[in-house]
Parts: sequence; structure tokens; C-alpha cells
Amino acid sequence: MNTQKISGVGKLLGLSLRACIAVILAFAAFAYLASHDFSANSWSGFSTVLAFCLTGLFFLPENIDDERVRSLKLKAISLAFASGFLLLTWVERFAVNFFQHTLTAYDFIIFVMGIALGLFHYWRWLDGQVGKLP
Repeated sequence: MNTQKISGVGKLLGLSLRACIAVILAFAAFAYLASHDFSANSWSGFSTVLAFCLTGLFFLPENIDDERVRSLKLKAISLAFASGFLLLTWVERFAVNFFQHTLTAYDFIIFVMGIALGLFHYWRWLDGQVGKLP
């Protein structure tokens, strides 16, 4: 049973909700790169969109949304939050000294959600490989 909902625009285009978020993310990245204004103001708008899209991608239900998937997501977000907090304390010093830019809460969310999505999909891939081993 497919538990993914399809939005109104997605129905017209035949896209799932994940694909709609990916299109929004790609459009925001293109708009950011096309603006040629790489100041802190342009990054704040793009980081907001990026943080919301990554959070939305992580918390969307999967095709098979059982207790194993929920357990992997909880493990991934817990480890990502803890490691992201530790890593960003070191990155903050580098960012302030090199870029003269302090990190915002959206930067933290982007960092944590990137780690969480990577861990979740890696662990899910490992679960699929268990049955394929000789």
C-alpha cells in the first residue's frame, strides 16, 4: 500500500510529493545561483527553503512505513542531532574566521537533516543487502 500523498500540483504533473519537494529544491538552488548575489541576505532565503525541504523529505512517510523504518528514522535523527551539534561547534569557528559569517539555526537544520537522510538511506540500503549475502 502506497502511503505517499500526492499534492494538487503533483497530480497535474504526475509527480509524487517527494518529487515536488525535489523540484522546489532545484528551483530554489537555481534561483540562488542565478542571482549572482552571494551575500548573507541571499543565503538566508535559500537556507530557509533548503532546511524546510530537507526536513520535509525526512519526515515524509515511506512506501513501506513500518516499525523498522520508524526505528531507523529515530536512530538516524538522534545520531545526526548529537554529531551535528558536536561538529558544528568546530565548523562555527572556521566559518566565523574564514567567511565572516555566523551559522544560523537553518544552517544547523540543513547539516543535521543532511546527516540524518544519509544515515537513514544507508542503513535502509544495508537492511536490503542482508538477504542478498551468500
